[in-house]
Amino acid sequence: MEPYPYTAESAARALVGLARLAAALIPRRRGSVRSRLDARRDGAMIARMWRGVTPASKAEAYLDYLSLTGLADYRDTPGNAGVWVLRRDTTEGTEFLLVSLWDSYESIQRFAGPEYERAVYYPEDDAYLLEREPEVRHFEVVLPEEIEAPEVRRAG
Repeated sequence: MEPYPYTAESAARALVGLARLAAALIPRRRGSVRSRLDARRDGAMIARMWRGVTPASKAEAYLDYLSLTGLADYRDTPGNAGVWVLRRDTTEGTEFLLVSLWDSYESIQRFAGPEYERAVYYPEDDAYLLEREPEVRHFEVVLPEEIEAPEVRRAG
């Protein structure tokens, strides 16, 4: 398996796109997206990115397992602002990219422990994952102040 295939620049562009999507889905409270995401002292949420690859035949079962383990732990950790689970089929299997949003590094430590840059794994992960990446990546989610959450029209 190749090393982490994303550059910091491409990941940052993707996170801005995801943050804009989140802004469209988060109900308006105080006006601008900046004010909704202004939970950190310096004004930025933190995105934590983890990547894993499973055999394609185990992808659905792994997604179910993720829901019971990591995703449930994200949800139960104070300071977690949500998670996106992205997946794609590749020649080596099914790749999962989890992008979780946090209000502070302290909140991430509540989830991951004091060595918060290390990936968190669960007992049965080896039954699904082709290998364990030892580290995750963290990015500050930065949005221009003038971006406002658009109104979202619901179907139906």
